[in-house]
Amino acid sequence: MKRRSFLRRAGIAGATVSTLPTLVNSFAVQALAGGDPRLHAMLEEQDRILVLIQLFGGNDGLNTVVPINNPQYYEGRPTIAIPKTKTLRINDDLGWHPSLKGFRNLYDQGQLAVVQGVSYPNPDRSHFRGTDIWLTATDADVLGSTGWVGRYLQTLAPGYPTELPAHPLAIQIGTQTSLGLLGSAGTMGISFRDPEEFYRLVNGGGGTGEVPSSDQTDSASGREIAFMRNIAKSADVYAEIVKNANDAAGAAVADFPTTDLAGKLRVVSQLISGGLKTRVYLVSWAAASFDTHANQTLTTDSTLGVHANLLTELSEAVSAFMEELKAKGLQDRVSGMTFSEFGRRVAENGSTGTDHGTAAPLFVFGSQVKGGIYGSNPDLQDLDAIGDLTMQYDYRDVYASVLLQWFGVATRS
Repeated sequence: MKRRSFLRRAGIAGATVSTLPTLVNSFAVQALAGGDPRLHAMLEEQDRILVLIQLFGGNDGLNTVVPINNPQYYEGRPTIAIPKTKTLRINDDLGWHPSLKGFRNLYDQGQLAVVQGVSYPNPDRSHFRGTDIWLTATDADVLGSTGWVGRYLQTLAPGYPTELPAHPLAIQIGTQTSLGLLGSAGTMGISFRDPEEFYRLVNGGGGTGEVPSSDQTDSASGREIAFMRNIAKSADVYAEIVKNANDAAGAAVADFPTTDLAGKLRVVSQLISGGLKTRVYLVSWAAASFDTHANQTLTTDSTLGVHANLLTELSEAVSAFMEELKAKGLQDRVSGMTFSEFGRRVAENGSTGTDHGTAAPLFVFGSQVKGGIYGSNPDLQDLDAIGDLTMQYDYRDVYASVLLQWFGVATRS
């Protein structure tokens, strides 16, 4: 598969460079777009890394980036709306949730971009189906079996897993392998929570790094067996490499909070600092659900509650991660992006919460990010037939922007 066409084969019509949000400002995209080999060579030399943070459950975008001068927002959310005076001001019309002090600081430094109104045509409001759509980069009526990251990584290692690269192509910090990392031959990465635990687990199992021989048939069971063997082989080969990188990193400089997300981003920073050449990291956030149907905020103070706690953890973890990268001189090599399967409804429900919605803001962060607001403020009068926000950016255009501008991958022939 050609490097420049893998996203197009996933069902994307193929956005042109001029229509993509310019999220990275480290080079002239227009001058070196369209598959120019100079762009790819330059990015290969810079050894760039992408960190993805999944906000499972559907983050409430309106209470994250608050439309502080929109009367429809306050009319639709008499209990849970964030008061204008308590937001952290972005501009005359928008404010951060007060829990996002770290995001506000990154934004003020020009290191965080807000992409407004991200969704896709005919959005699915199911958690599991919506998540699958975002991970596979397919249309709402297409059932994808491979992930958008997995397809990209397959272009880097077409012989995978028979021929394994020296370092893992992708790592998921979590307990399961994401659909987003799947290629046609199985997972294109490995997953673990802690490098030491991963090393002990693999070596305690007595793995040899060899794939057991057997007759491979093109059946469901045969493909499942091959898939599991690929995972086992990758784990065996990479266990010592991962542990060595973790050991070589030394102690963290930044003060990481003692939260699940911060701990996982600390692991990512350790592996990068220790010299691991992994291209993509995916952080799955344990026991954190943005599915705030009930008790999203406190009735006595809408700036506190479940959603506020989640935003605090996100903001503080990303801030510590960025501080650590800067302290180790790695900040220019790493960019990150959050994603969630959908936003929430404009109006609150009867349980001090919000129900499943559609479009919501997405965040891209890093020292090479062209910070600012992309898109217009949410229009709470021009809603879809169900009463939800309409799309401004197709999420796949954001993917394409990141792949082109960060990894030099064009999305159309």
